[in-house]
Amino acid sequence: MPTKNNWQKEWDTISMTDSEWLRVRKNGTEPTLEVAEEIGTYEDEEGVEQRKYLLYRFDVEQYKLTREPEDPLKVYLVPSGYNSTWPHHPKAYEPWFSDSLADVAKSVGRDPLDLAKMFTSPSPSVRANAHMEVAGYHGLANFDSDPLELNEPELDKRWK
Repeated sequence: MPTKNNWQKEWDTISMTDSEWLRVRKNGTEPTLEVAEEIGTYEDEEGVEQRKYLLYRFDVEQYKLTREPEDPLKVYLVPSGYNSTWPHHPKAYEPWFSDSLADVAKSVGRDPLDLAKMFTSPSPSVRANAHMEVAGYHGLANFDSDPLELNEPELDKRWK
């Protein structure tokens, strides 16, 4: 009987494609998205051309929308655990990409509020899609500035 990889002992796969792997710890915490981006090829020891990838990894955090204390028409995207007793203005807790959500939404033909609401979803899959829309606009390196460089066999071993 084959043994499980370490990730199989600790993680459940939510979804997987040829370039994305969304998983969550067995206890339901830490939803994580890995995205493989092909960056070229190399010749292995046997002279066979193999693909090379950058593997970006990032948390698929859940946020919530909260209103501006002084202007109820202004809404902020903040961590799901945020409450009004935190020491700073809600703007200080917004993710780095929040100011560009309207531009991101426009680029994908989505309403900005609908995109913001995707980040508040209890579903890691919905939140991963929102993160990927932002990554499509800003680039994956803005979510992971230190991606792993893997060859195809290494990626296959990691994701199998």
